Amino acid sequence: MISVKKDFAALPHKLVKSKRLELILDSIATKNSHKFKSAVYRNTTLEVLETLYNHKCAYCETDTSAGAPMQVEHYRPKAKVTEDTTHSGYYWIAYEWSNLILSCSKCNRKKSNYFPITGIRISAPIIGVDGLPNDESKLINSQYFTDEGALLLNPEIDIVEAHFIFKPNGEIEGLTPQAKETIRMWS
Repeated sequence: MISVKKDFAALPHKLVKSKRLELILDSIATKNSHKFKSAVYRNTTLEVLETLYNHKCAYCETDTSAGAPMQVEHYRPKAKVTEDTTHSGYYWIAYEWSNLILSCSKCNRKKSNYFPITGIRISAPIIGVDGLPNDESKLINSQYFTDEGALLLNPEIDIVEAHFIFKPNGEIEGLTPQAKETIRMWS
């Protein structure tokens, strides 16, 4: 895992032109019964994410240009959270550019809806006058989300290289609780 710089304000053109805003409004109105449209977050962002991540998985850095398909993964799970069966998931950011990461299918399956935190879990967005989540509750680098204390590193927010020691024998050692949990998750 290496740090990646993504401009959260520069949404891919295809994502902007999609039915994204309508789907966000529907997800807020229907929560658990919302039918997520993977074509909107996948088809509109995959090519841009592949370029941004140099065709490598955000988590394991497997180079998939040789044929393995990449997937668009939700850093914060969209539909439910493994550790909290009462949580409806982060449904309101299912189509948000800041929550989408490039992942190989193996890492995406392994992470699934796992999202451990150390703080209090957010369960709903702050809605603006337009009926959409305000910037604070849709940008995952905002204080609103960082206060949750995510235990999995995010290569687009965290300086992940500062969380690990890379040993000469190829082993990786975690220096922080986030790094240790990230290693544990993908071990």
